[in-house]
Amino acid sequence: MKKFLSLALLALLLATAGSGYAQNAATDEFRGAESVKGYVITKNIKVSRSKGAKARYDMSIKAGKACLTADNSTYDFRKPDISEYLILGKDYITYYEPSQDSAPKRFARRSVFNQSANKVTFYKSAPSSWRVGVAVTLVPRIKEYIENVMVKPVVIKEKNAVYLEDGRQKDRKVSMYGKTVYEISFSYKENTERYYIYVYNGAELMKNNFDENGEFAKDFAGAMKVDDKGYCYAKSMEENATFKPCHELSCVVGGIPSIDFVGWISPTQMVIDDMVYDVVK
Repeated sequence: MKKFLSLALLALLLATAGSGYAQNAATDEFRGAESVKGYVITKNIKVSRSKGAKARYDMSIKAGKACLTADNSTYDFRKPDISEYLILGKDYITYYEPSQDSAPKRFARRSVFNQSANKVTFYKSAPSSWRVGVAVTLVPRIKEYIENVMVKPVVIKEKNAVYLEDGRQKDRKVSMYGKTVYEISFSYKENTERYYIYVYNGAELMKNNFDENGEFAKDFAGAMKVDDKGYCYAKSMEENATFKPCHELSCVVGGIPSIDFVGWISPTQMVIDDMVYDVVK
């Protein structure tokens, strides 16, 4: 990371990591990037199923997690297939633990939350100091999360590549030529198979899986890649399928994405889903 930042700026960011000041110092690096507000949990927040004197704190919201605003008072811990969120009240926060269905309410005093969480901006594009084609290594703040994560900015060079927000509306598309996407690779253990995912504007990128009739395509893709030259490829979910060139891109539809959200807090801090990662020094 020393290649990306001056020593003075790096020292400043490290000295103020996790603070609002550190983020403000790096704002210029995200000029023009889309963003969303949220919180980073900096200290474990104990939660209970009851309030007041009878409260028994049997669970914690762990330090190192991040949540994004859903409305004025609700914040989501983003995950592909699980719901987890909290609601900020005047005196208490209401927390709903990870669940695919309904989850029991738990509570913590708002004053405790205020002392244990920093409000931040999550940017959907990498800072300008991150170089195209250069991979950055990350470590999670909660160690039981996936390690061995790397992120590499890649510029699309395919002139016919387009992005469709709604794959069924073929006339509503924007050119991807010259735009930066992010290759996120990870493995669960050292020296094991690495998985590759591509992200654009905070969400996982995939071949558009709708045909001209608005139905799921016969060659429904389950994986895509962008090579080092900036050209896009995808392969179907059929056995022994191979990667073939693709030009229409979209978010993941017809399946569960591997990653629900990706954002940057500063040049040395990222969030992937609900977890904060730090750049390896």
